[in-house]
Amino acid sequence: MLFNRVCFAILVMFFVVSGAVIVWAACHNDSQCEIDNIENDLLLGMSWDKPPNNRILYRINGWTIHDVPSLTTDVNYAVSYWDSIEHDGQIVNFELDYEMHTVTQHPWTKDGDNVVGWGNLPWNDEVKITAKALLWPHDDDDSEIVEAGITFNYYVPWGTHADKEDDEYCLRNPATHEFGHWVGLDDLVPNGHCQDYERFTMWQPSATNHDKETLECEDKWGALHIYGSSGD
Repeated sequence: MLFNRVCFAILVMFFVVSGAVIVWAACHNDSQCEIDNIENDLLLGMSWDKPPNNRILYRINGWTIHDVPSLTTDVNYAVSYWDSIEHDGQIVNFELDYEMHTVTQHPWTKDGDNVVGWGNLPWNDEVKITAKALLWPHDDDDSEIVEAGITFNYYVPWGTHADKEDDEYCLRNPATHEFGHWVGLDDLVPNGHCQDYERFTMWQPSATNHDKETLECEDKWGALHIYGSSGD
């Protein structure tokens, strides 16, 4: 009798572990993400033409507010999640321009540089926008990105990943989301999109998603679909 119970327990554990392994594999194999209409919903239809050495430099407007010491740490972590997606080496690789990482340029102005910084965005009872990405297309090809910016709303009570109060918004979360737009991914919004999308980094509104600081397999799939054959 005891032997039968032990065998039964082992069998149950086998199926539980097998199921867990299958789920893990599905979420870690970027080419096997199967969500209805994901290609139409997630891809923006814009991307960077691969630059020399696969490097796109961005600069940071270092003006500080709300006692947040610097954007740099959270911004660099956020962009590193997208840089970590590899296919034949790395895809388009965003790197901080260390020669001039603190600038006075505005992120909403097309001026030849990719700038991350602060700006005035709606923040009230009806509309709460934590951050916004802007993409400028090539004059002759509106599917090719030639410049980008990210504006963080300076009305938001900001904190950093390392130092955030309960009523503050972590910079790294919206930064990760907005860099997804730089890669070429679109917002996924509640109206018209499956609730299964809510776990994605590209789900909007990101103002309520304090824990979306890393990527789901579908977010990675989108980037690979644009820049590498693993997403085909």
